[in-house]
Amino acid sequence: MSETGQSWRREFKAHPAEAHHVREWVGIRLDHPDASQVAHELFVSVVSSGTETVLMTLSTAGSRARVVAAGSVELSLLQSHGPGFAIVNALSVTSGLNTDGQGLWAHLDHEREAGAVTSTYLKAYEKLYEHTLKCRACPGNCAEGTALRRAVREAR
Repeated sequence: MSETGQSWRREFKAHPAEAHHVREWVGIRLDHPDASQVAHELFVSVVSSGTETVLMTLSTAGSRARVVAAGSVELSLLQSHGPGFAIVNALSVTSGLNTDGQGLWAHLDHEREAGAVTSTYLKAYEKLYEHTLKCRACPGNCAEGTALRRAVREAR
């Protein structure tokens, strides 16, 4: 039996205030409970690269969905594998970096086992993520960052 699906694309300004619009746009189109959060994290990671716009692409097929955020600037290691991407990894079946290095993608599936990530874990990661955005000493010489990373490991 063949699966049918849909695809959507929309370009957003690369500004943090647009993240709300991304979450809203994705939430209307995908009924997966983690889709908006995953799209938000991908969008924010690409925005931090310095690109002027972010192209968001959504695709569905059966119980599966793919979320892609792409810009025009190559992502650094922090943007492609930082705290936000760890959240994406936890919420998605698979995720990765686009072949051109300028975007990120994630696959979601309704048939995946529930309960892979706890709210405590997500809260700990959010705190760590917010801290690393402000702290110039992280990750090497920061006691608070070290404590936050320990909290994330313990919440897993």
